[in-house]
Amino acid sequence: MPCDQKITKETAEVAEILRAKIRDELRTARRINLTTDIWSMKLGVHSFFGLTAHFVNTKDRRRESLRIG
Repeated sequence: MPCDQKITKETAEVAEILRAKIRDELRTARRINLTTDIWSMKLGVHSFFGLTAHFVNTKDRRRESLRIG
């Protein structure tokens, strides 16, 4: 199993690649609608936040969604 630093570095690299893909997808959208979802596990031990971007892909003229979180 890789060490902590390697996992942290690789996770950061993957996150940056995903950020770039999301930016490229949303860059061509004229309008973006956002929806949120907040929930927690039983007894409130862990909480979660979800964000979804809805937009029309101007290249293909198709509705698309990107879930973040």
